[in-house]
Amino acid sequence: MVSKVLTKYPVLYKTIANIIHRIILGLFNNEPVHIGIDNPCFIQKYDSYKLKSLEFWESHLSAYQVIHGSAAISSIVIKLEHKLKRDIFEAGTYFYNCNSGSFQIEVNSKGKMSEIIAEFNGNTTSPIIDLLDDFPGEAYPDKVELVKDINRACIVNDDIFLAGLQPVPFKIIEID
Repeated sequence: MVSKVLTKYPVLYKTIANIIHRIILGLFNNEPVHIGIDNPCFIQKYDSYKLKSLEFWESHLSAYQVIHGSAAISSIVIKLEHKLKRDIFEAGTYFYNCNSGSFQIEVNSKGKMSEIIAEFNGNTTSPIIDLLDDFPGEAYPDKVELVKDINRACIVNDDIFLAGLQPVPFKIIEID
């Protein structure tokens, strides 16, 4: 099984750290920027982590390994593993929406992030290329066709992508 440290993918790593940091800040300011399906809190012992810096979250994520990566033109699925028995997140499914895309974060019963699904608003980002290079031929969910020959000149600039991580409200559609 292929396993790569999360820090090998700097843009993906910074993206996840930014999202966690923004979710915690949103909770601290009583302005949630995420939706929690099973649990709205996202983190255990919230008071211990509410004022942690972005650098803290980057350091915390350095213990995670990517054990599976699938990519298409504008989306990725990664499965994560953490060597510790437990981590600090609340079990559940969480959604985060921003200008750069939408993210679904799965946290298992041991408080560890186990899967992240990201859709990048129809754009190709550098994490897609990195995952295709390291996890070639991985099956993509729902039989989405992999594109191996993505035009690397059309990739969204990393700085523009990271700047677009500010949260935007979800659009809720009610269906009768």
